Amino acid sequence: LTLSIPRASIGNISATMGTQKTITINNYGMSSLEYKITYSFGTSSGTVTNRTSSTRVNFTFPTSLLAEIPDTSSGTGTLSITTYNGTSTIGTRTSTLTLTAPSSAVPSATFTTTIVNTNPTIDPWGIAVQGYSSISASVTGTGYNGSTIKQMSLSGTGINVTQAYSTTPAILTASSGVLSSVFGDQTYSASVVDSRGRSASIPSQTITVFPYSLPTLDGVSILRCTSAGVINPTGNYVKPTYTAGYRW
Repeated sequence: LTLSIPRASIGNISATMGTQKTITINNYGMSSLEYKITYSFGTSSGTVTNRTSSTRVNFTFPTSLLAEIPDTSSGTGTLSITTYNGTSTIGTRTSTLTLTAPSSAVPSATFTTTIVNTNPTIDPWGIAVQGYSSISASVTGTGYNGSTIKQMSLSGTGINVTQAYSTTPAILTASSGVLSSVFGDQTYSASVVDSRGRSASIPSQTITVFPYSLPTLDGVSILRCTSAGVINPTGNYVKPTYTAGYRW
C-alpha cells in the first residue's frame, strides 16, 4: 500500500512592502512535514523561510522590491512552497503574490522662492516691493526607489506652469515678472508627481509684497509775498507751495 502525501499550499497573498505579513500554510492535516517558501517578483527573488515545520510564517517583503514596479504602486509575483518529508521532496506548489508600495514611498521635493530686486536701492533691503520686485520659484523632484518624476508644477501670483518629465531628479523654475498690481501676502505652491502616481508633500510659501507707488504732485499754489516769504497780497514776490503724496 502506497500512501500519497499531498503537497502543502499557500493561498494568494497580498502584502505591503516593508510591513510584516503572516503567511499561513495549508498542510492538509499532515504533520511532521517541512516547508520551504520562496518568492519571485519581477527580476528579483528571495527566500521567505528555509525548511520549517511551522504552518504560520512571518515575513516582511523588502522595500527594495519597489525597483521592480517603477511605474505603478503595486505588482504581482509568485510564491512557491516546496514540501519535504524527511529527505524526500514531495513537490512544489505556487500561488500569486501581490505587493503594494508603502504609503511612505513618495517622491521627495525641494521647493524655494526667492525675491528678485534689480533696483540697487531696494535690493539690500531683502524685501519685495510693489512695482519693483519679482519672485523666482524653483522645485526639484526626486523619485523614490526606482520611480521617475512624471509631472511638476509651480503656481502663485504671476506664476502658473506645469511640465511633464520622465527622469529623476527633475528641476522646474519660473519667474513671476515684476509684481506691479499686487501687494500684501502672496502664496506660492509646488507639486511633484512620480511615475507611480504618488505626490510629494510640499508646504506652500508666502511672501509679503510691500505696497508702493510713485510720488504724486497733488497741487500747486502761487501767492504774493514779502521778501521774507510772508504771504502778502501786495507783496512784490511770489511764494509757490506744492502738495505731494506718496504711499509706502
